[in-house]
Amino acid sequence: MIVIGWFFSLFSTAFAVIGLQNLKGGLSPVPLSTVKAQAAPATKPPPAFPDEVYHPVAKGAVIFGILATALKKMDHSLAVPVQTLFMACTTIASYIFGTRLDKKITALIHPLVTSTVATLLVTNLSGKMTGQSFEEVLRTYKAGSLSVMKGGAGDFLLFLLGPSVISMCIAMYSRKQLMKDNLLVLLWSTLVSSGGGLFFTAAFVRLLKITSSILRVSVLPRNVTTALAMAISAIMEGDLGITASVVVMTGIFGATFGSRVLSSVGIMDPVARGLAVGSSSQGLGVASMLNEVDAFPFAAIALVLTAVCSTTLASIKPVRESILNLALGK
Repeated sequence: MIVIGWFFSLFSTAFAVIGLQNLKGGLSPVPLSTVKAQAAPATKPPPAFPDEVYHPVAKGAVIFGILATALKKMDHSLAVPVQTLFMACTTIASYIFGTRLDKKITALIHPLVTSTVATLLVTNLSGKMTGQSFEEVLRTYKAGSLSVMKGGAGDFLLFLLGPSVISMCIAMYSRKQLMKDNLLVLLWSTLVSSGGGLFFTAAFVRLLKITSSILRVSVLPRNVTTALAMAISAIMEGDLGITASVVVMTGIFGATFGSRVLSSVGIMDPVARGLAVGSSSQGLGVASMLNEVDAFPFAAIALVLTAVCSTTLASIKPVRESILNLALGK
């Protein structure tokens, strides 16, 4: 569902954009030799995170880990905030470590996967060191509070998602004329990605004959960014945990392969590339387009518009019932 659904959203949006641009006469084919030349970087890019960032964070993970273990055993009041610093440094340091792996590895394993695995392993180790279960330590990662004395690393990291999404507006504003010139294409791609995504997924889960009705419903907003995907899942009475997992896995897959898949089939138009990745791969996919100056703003706005349009469609009772009936075979 994740893989085939992602390919459907990617190519349906990309070819919908190209088709409309061809009708407008605004798209010229790009020769294969040019595609390859554009795809190859002129020089080796510097590390995403310099040593001045990586080394202090990695050292912090070790130092705070030792302190957190000692304070927990003493049942000290500072055990929770120090544990939060420990897990935050662990998550960030392991992500940076993932970005520094050989390109052959990162081409298949996204740094987020590396960070997730490392954080879970450290969570398990922390539990054994302090006499807690894995679940007990994991609950402290996201405590549902932003209080300095109670909040977990996950709470503060999730809080930073808001500013990071808003920061995309800078790139969007810098290409406002390009976006204005492609307004019709933008609206058309949003309709295709949101409506097509929901109805295709509903039809596909029915075709796969997934036995669990709750699973069928939970995967419907697979190409919508996490926050609104969970809202759609709640509206349709799905399982929020399943929805979040499917969305994250889709984003990782899209961030890893999106740009390369489009290049492999010769789709180099920045508008088509940005809209296709943004509407199929959520925030991680958008981040993967950062180096494509003209494509990135379209990826960012596609992320937002696809999510908003999908949520709007799911909120309209006749549309929602049609999607559910298609998915559940009623």
